[in-house]
Amino acid sequence: SSGKFQAFFCYMKDSPLPENFSWSQQDVKYYSDHKQHYDWILFRNEPYIGICAKNHPFAGREVNVEELLAERIILREKGSGTRKIFERELENIGFTTDAFQKQICISSFEIIKSLVSDGYGISFLYQAVVKDNENLAQFICPPLTGVHEFNAVFLKGTDAGSMVKKFMTNDTERKRKGNKCDI
Repeated sequence: SSGKFQAFFCYMKDSPLPENFSWSQQDVKYYSDHKQHYDWILFRNEPYIGICAKNHPFAGREVNVEELLAERIILREKGSGTRKIFERELENIGFTTDAFQKQICISSFEIIKSLVSDGYGISFLYQAVVKDNENLAQFICPPLTGVHEFNAVFLKGTDAGSMVKKFMTNDTERKRKGNKCDI
């Protein structure tokens, strides 16, 4: 090992590991439900929420799926963890993204947040992505929104677990001191 700690961050739940999931490239991967095949450590439980412009009628509300379908949905790119969660939860209630007549697909969280804050549509992201953004409001739409695990997943028999624990200890200490994360 080079002594450097690399981490690939990705949020997923109940989906197979991607074909390009290469342990030779990084020591640790962040996923949410692959406990049966690998060692894992819970990083945190993270709220998955709806976001809209702060003056949008959904701001601060609980909305139903029928209300959502009339909106322009701004989705992450196919294959992204946040999109997979949204698609899975929609399918669980009998819908697909095709139920939305107006869709935009964007791979950048920053562009999504900008478009949503400017009133071009709504989106669903992890709360940590939009935290402290004064131009955005949150809404919930059960069962599409909720809390999902965010785990560090690593190969058994490696020292990756100790690296994850060290990272988590350092991250906890950083937060206690009020410092921002540089990841």
